[in-house]
Order: sequence, then structure tokens, then C-alpha cells
Amino acid sequence: MYNIAISIYSFFLHLISPFHKKVKLMVEGHTNTYKILESEIDTTSKYVWFHVASLGEYEQALPMIEIIKKEKPNYKVLLTFFSPSGYEVQKDNNLVDVVCYLPFDRKKNVKRFLDLAQPDIAIFVKYEFWYNFIHELYMREIPVYLISAVFRPNQLFFKPWGNVFKKILHYYTQLFVQDNKSEQLLKEQGFTNVIVMGD
Repeated sequence: MYNIAISIYSFFLHLISPFHKKVKLMVEGHTNTYKILESEIDTTSKYVWFHVASLGEYEQALPMIEIIKKEKPNYKVLLTFFSPSGYEVQKDNNLVDVVCYLPFDRKKNVKRFLDLAQPDIAIFVKYEFWYNFIHELYMREIPVYLISAVFRPNQLFFKPWGNVFKKILHYYTQLFVQDNKSEQLLKEQGFTNVIVMGD
């Protein structure tokens, strides 16, 4: 069901892209993602991959990126965006080493992206739950973290029909949440990979 929904979503965006400036930027950006990775990823280096939706989430990741660049100079940083409003502002970011769009969460895209990027660590910010990416990282034994997360009882994970989606949370190496309510909710659901770290 999830994969069908992603395919329909991707098809719809391609369909409307000639008539919508932001969507057109996203679709064209996805086309360029693999070219960017092929030309800019240094296969002899270690990478920390940060994925953010847009600018707000980038600001939440920025302190961690700055610390890594300062204290772990042997690591390079790959930064991906979902939203054009984030990517178009930060595509020339000099703090990180590679910037590109995250392709749609389809299995063939995921495998191609990870084969090219070869991240050593993956860090997703806040509400970025891309099942195929997270699952493939887990299967490749690449540590994947969620930071600045917030969980609420009305989210899909905690609905009677949401067990398939709840499974994704087990694939994260660690869930760093903003508040005690999020921690309590997850622990009530049997999750032990939870730490309260704030926003």
C-alpha cells in the first residue's frame, strides 16, 4: 500500500510539474540527484548524511552539522532536502560537502541513492519517516537516527491499523525526542531506543 501511494504521488507531481513552479523545481532536482552524487561523492571518505524536509528542519540540524565539521574533520557531510524551498536556498551551502534532493521513496531509487552516497551514518530530522530508505539503511547495517522528533497519540503509528508504519520506528538505531510525552508514548508501545534530548 505504501509503495503504491508513493508511486501515485510521484506520478501526480510529474503530471502537474509543467504548471507549478515549485513542483517543477523538485522534479528537475530529483533528475539531477544521481548526477550530483556521481560527481561529488568522494568514495574514499566517510559521510554523515543529514536529511531534512525544508529550512526549518535544516536549522534544527545545523548545530550538529557544525559540531561534526569542527570536531570530526575525517567525516564529510551529505545534506538532502525534500522541499524546493529548502534546497533552492541551501544548494550552494559551503558548510556541507554535498547537497541534493532526496529522490522519491521508491525501492529502486533508494538502492541507487545509497549505492552512490554510501553513508556511514544517517540522521533524519523531526517528521521524516521514509519507510524504504529507513528499512534499507537498517538492512545495510548503517546506523540511522531520528532527531528533534515529536510523537503524539493521533499519529498513524499508534492507530489500530498503523502497525505496518509503526514497524519503521524499530529500524532507527536511536530516536531522540523533544519531550517527555513523546518518550512516554513510545515506551508504552514497547520502544526502548528513545532518549529525550529537547529541540
